Amino acid sequence: MKYFFMSLLIFSIAFLNAFSSQEDSAKKTLEFATFLLNENYTPRNLENVSEPLKFKYTYLTKDYFLYSEKSKSNEEFTIKTNFFVGWDYLLIGAGDSDLKDIDIYVYDSHGTLAAIDRNSSGISIPMVRSNYMDIYSQVNNDISIEGKRISIKPLKSGEFTIKIKTRGESNNEGFWSLIILTRQSM
Repeated sequence: MKYFFMSLLIFSIAFLNAFSSQEDSAKKTLEFATFLLNENYTPRNLENVSEPLKFKYTYLTKDYFLYSEKSKSNEEFTIKTNFFVGWDYLLIGAGDSDLKDIDIYVYDSHGTLAAIDRNSSGISIPMVRSNYMDIYSQVNNDISIEGKRISIKPLKSGEFTIKIKTRGESNNEGFWSLIILTRQSM
């Protein structure tokens, strides 16, 4: 049954509307995040994030706030946020039908790469990936989470930088969205 729903999700993402919109990128992000909300994750409160970076989207009768921005292909955006020890964080991002690929890099307060996603699929979930990172550095992320559904599990509370790089055809312009899910560490 689980595989049926995952197949249905991938199918629905592949055949979304052909037009570019902020709603399109938010829907793709939340469709994937819905599966993870059953693992005790909750969306991070973006109450104090200023417009226009914050976008409200209603999905399955519930309001969600996501980071979202209009972008051309091959642009870069930076978000600074605090992550706290004792919590797991999962970042999920997606572009709309014109920004089919976004890459997400997460750096700790020392500028050390803590999590990364560079795949070319429509959904981006940065994770610990030892093939891209120096896992022997003093990174502020528990590297034992590699291969788990966790992006960041800080060893100490601190500021992190999220870099979003849009990919696609050089003339494309569209929207990307990012949600941060959080739960107490197990």
